[in-house]
Amino acid sequence: MGVSHMTYAAGQAEPNDSPIPCAAVALAPEIKAAADVIERERQLPKSIVDGLRHAGVVRMAMPRTWDGLEPDPLTQFRVLESRASGYDTANCMRLSWKAVNHG
Repeated sequence: MGVSHMTYAAGQAEPNDSPIPCAAVALAPEIKAAADVIERERQLPKSIVDGLRHAGVVRMAMPRTWDGLEPDPLTQFRVLESRASGYDTANCMRLSWKAVNHG
């Protein structure tokens, strides 16, 4: 059985990627630019939360039976990676989770 050797540049979308990673990568500069505000206010700005929702990131990990998008694990990893690009990973993930589930 052969092994596939796919490589992806961190924080970048490829031309044949699904819309979710493309949209998530497009949000990375906005997240990075808002880093000081995010840190000071300890929450994501509404524009970023709305962007994550519109991109499908909110429904990404939900199964299709629950109206989720359920992309493959590599796509999910790449989306999470793009969201953390240029910002404190743990804090970005925590704030994203809080915004998505409680905001």
